[in-house]
Amino acid sequence: GETNGVDHDLDLELSSAGLLFDWPALNKSFRFTIGGLYNDNSISAISSLSKGNFEVDNMTFTSAQVK
Repeated sequence: GETNGVDHDLDLELSSAGLLFDWPALNKSFRFTIGGLYNDNSISAISSLSKGNFEVDNMTFTSAQVK
């Protein structure tokens, strides 16, 4: 989307998994657990200026000046 003359592109990819094995031991008063987790989450953000003028702290800049 665009906000105040700045185009934003945001990508979010969620990819996670988990697997646990649980063994009761010693008359169920103690548990042994082993497992693993997989996490391949990612986020990517790109912002680019549109053509035109921009104002920052009451100062005006052209898109050519802001790079």
